[in-house]
Amino acid sequence: METLAKAHSDVLELSEFPVDDEDLERVEEALGHPLPDDLRSLLRLGDGGTLQLPHAVVHLARAEQLAEWVGAGVHDELDAIPFAHDASGTVFVIDERGEWGGVPGGVYRVRSARRAAGRVAVRDAVRLADSLSDFIAHVGAGRDAF
Repeated sequence: METLAKAHSDVLELSEFPVDDEDLERVEEALGHPLPDDLRSLLRLGDGGTLQLPHAVVHLARAEQLAEWVGAGVHDELDAIPFAHDASGTVFVIDERGEWGGVPGGVYRVRSARRAAGRVAVRDAVRLADSLSDFIAHVGAGRDAF
């Protein structure tokens, strides 16, 4: 992940402050299992940051935000780990178990909204890459995620 971050520093801007073991343990305790290795490595490089995509700025979640999302039930609702979002409500997730039709660890772009009457989440999920590392390499090569 460190090599990818350096190679694609033009699109990936990480926080100057990496996550420590205590922060990682708190997130993993909230999840009930370890984070995917790629996400763990990314957090160890910087706690949050941005991806500068051609048509959007994507905000990478900080460890604290990941734990809050788990506590709020977002992880359970999506059955995936959200790791980033943009200003329009698009969420980027890691499908840990491959239940969305791709390989375990696949990265998806998810757009969701709630209907007032039925309170049903409406989703538009698109597979972007087979892993977080592949996703960063994908956007680093100038490919769009939208």
